[in-house]
Amino acid sequence: MPPQSCSLIPVDLAILGIPAFFAALPTPYLSLASCQLAGRGRGSNIGLSLAGCLQFSLLLRVSLPPLPANKLVFVQYLFALAVTEAYRDENVLGRRGESVLIKWPNDFYAVFGPGEGKKKIGGILVSMNFSEGKCDTIIDMSTRL
Repeated sequence: MPPQSCSLIPVDLAILGIPAFFAALPTPYLSLASCQLAGRGRGSNIGLSLAGCLQFSLLLRVSLPPLPANKLVFVQYLFALAVTEAYRDENVLGRRGESVLIKWPNDFYAVFGPGEGKKKIGGILVSMNFSEGKCDTIIDMSTRL
């Protein structure tokens, strides 16, 4: 049974593969979740993020060819670098932010104390859908801090 502080909205993931669904959404479009009980990761990994974590999906739409399709792979890398920089900001995690690292290409780890091992604190997954000269880019992120 899910935690009481978690609002569940069932989503049929099959709809995410329908280009017409994304085409109808304005961009940028941000979707926040209070918890995540069946997140997806690379390969067959499944994510779990309970209340108190930050998880979101961001839909961006870019026109092609002004942005060459072969350069879109860098969206994930640039987003990972931007998130790491935000973690390291003194106003976000204080001195603890100095220990945040990227486990390339999509996970974030930190060491918070002497003798402690690396602890996963978040991850991102970027997926893309090409249709009618445009690319819908969905950035999914979860952080456990």
